[in-house]
Order: sequence, then C-alpha cells, then structure tokens
Amino acid sequence: MIRRSQTVDMTVKQSDGVTIVEPRGRLDTSAAPQFQEQFEELVRTGSRRLLVDMHRVRYISSFGFRALLLASRYAERNNGKMVLCAIPPEVMEVVELGGFSEVFTICYTREDALRTIW
Repeated sequence: MIRRSQTVDMTVKQSDGVTIVEPRGRLDTSAAPQFQEQFEELVRTGSRRLLVDMHRVRYISSFGFRALLLASRYAERNNGKMVLCAIPPEVMEVVELGGFSEVFTICYTREDALRTIW
C-alpha cells in the first residue's frame, strides 16, 4: 500500500513584492486542503501578488483544482492577484481538458508571470 502524505511540500519566496509559491509533488485530495490553508495564510499576512510556480507538480486532482480556484478567489477578495506558471505538459493537459485554462491566468515561464502579475 502506498501512503500519501497529507501535507503539501511547498516553498515560499519573496521577490520584488511578489510571493512565489512552489508546490511540489501531488496536489490531490490529501494535499489540497493544506495547500489552500497555507495559501490563504499568505494572503492574511499581507501577500497580494501571488505567483504559483507549478513546475514541480506532477499530478493535480479535482480537489487540487478546487484548492487553486478557492485560493485565487480568496486573493481577489482581498485585493490580490494569483498567476500560475511553468505547468508541466502532463498537468497542463488536464488543466486544458477541465477548462481551467480559461479560469486562471497562466504563463509559460516564471519571467512572463512576474511581468503579468504587475
């Protein structure tokens, strides 16, 4: 039996007024609630421009999409903005199939996302 961690491995960095969030691994049923909670904590503590660099995400479930959607809405309600970038091809395929490419601001590179977020 494979046991999945209920925590999401996530790096948070600051760069020129932008909070860069780098989740790693699987953004699934067990990890999504903690991701959303940590993301909302960033907004509560003052982060308004949030860049989610997805280059290390290998899998995303419907719960992961829900967490991203709720995080984005929470940022917007608090005068913030969220941009996704560097989504791996296997994850991007699911993003497009689910219609989420129309919901989120998505950039191919971190550099493009940093320009877009301002």
